[in-house]
Amino acid sequence: MIVLVTIAVSLSAIAFLGWVDPKRRRVDSADLSGQSIPKRVAIVVSCLPGVVLVALGEWPEFFLWTGSVSVAGWAFVVWLNAIEQSSQREN
Repeated sequence: MIVLVTIAVSLSAIAFLGWVDPKRRRVDSADLSGQSIPKRVAIVVSCLPGVVLVALGEWPEFFLWTGSVSVAGWAFVVWLNAIEQSSQREN
């Protein structure tokens, strides 16, 4: 059960990082000011569950977390890229 919570926390932080990507926001002509601190917090939040699992000695859960977050993060970035490509074709 703890592994599902850690995966959800990490993926929510990764999703936030994907949505506030400076390149993506620059293309959308969005405001880029005041972005540094939330990005740093999201990076820490995305990695913190892994640190907690290691500190608790939950090695199988740590490896499940590592693999799940890696694959889901990759899939999320591919999905964001597909959305961007389809919006560029429409323009």
